[in-house]
Amino acid sequence: MNSVNRILKHFSERVSTEMIVPNNFSVAQNEEQIASHLYDVLESIVNSNDFSLHVETTLDYSSDNDSDDDDTTDESLYSSSDDSDYEVQNTTLRDGLQKFSLDYMQRALDYYDAIDPKTQKRRHTTKGVMRRFPRITHRRYLSRFRTYLQNNGTKKQKIDCINDYVYEKFENARLRFLPVHDRDLCRWGRQKAIEISFYEFQASHHWLISFKRTNDICSRKITRVINLYYQLDLRLF
Repeated sequence: MNSVNRILKHFSERVSTEMIVPNNFSVAQNEEQIASHLYDVLESIVNSNDFSLHVETTLDYSSDNDSDDDDTTDESLYSSSDDSDYEVQNTTLRDGLQKFSLDYMQRALDYYDAIDPKTQKRRHTTKGVMRRFPRITHRRYLSRFRTYLQNNGTKKQKIDCINDYVYEKFENARLRFLPVHDRDLCRWGRQKAIEISFYEFQASHHWLISFKRTNDICSRKITRVINLYYQLDLRLF
């Protein structure tokens, strides 16, 4: 018993001096459960001379103390093709030195397509559009805007659909305390892309990093204490 007390003393001293606890951290409702879990771990270690520690990394929700340095990815998981242009293409159109946002293009087309209810004709001519939107210097811009919005508007909706699906899968896995890795996010993304016939989507490195940052997802280590004698698998985050 003395050895256990000494272990607890060393443990308490190390926690008080080394563990950084966030200001908003509260475990009042789970204190008894946490204490019971720690007791099981300590009992397992004390009563056995044959145990091992297994450390693995899983993705989890990030906190204020997490840094981008933990956000590592395995380059070998991704296709060589890169869908990094999706975000740019879905928000802007370049024509020479000009750069048009989706909002600008949509407002210009809405202005041009406005119909007079009395005459059932367009309210504004092409010249009127160019006066209202001086960055439009030729009528060809309107046709390009229309084509671009039709194609890339659909593409953006598909990307959003994939992201929503992957996040739901990630959330369900973490609620069940299942480990999640980068390759899982990519696999779920490709599965949904095939389901919605978005075959050009490749779950690239850029998409993965963007998805994780948007949803505040980072990497965490999980330590398992395996007691070989009692066949216990105790998990510590």
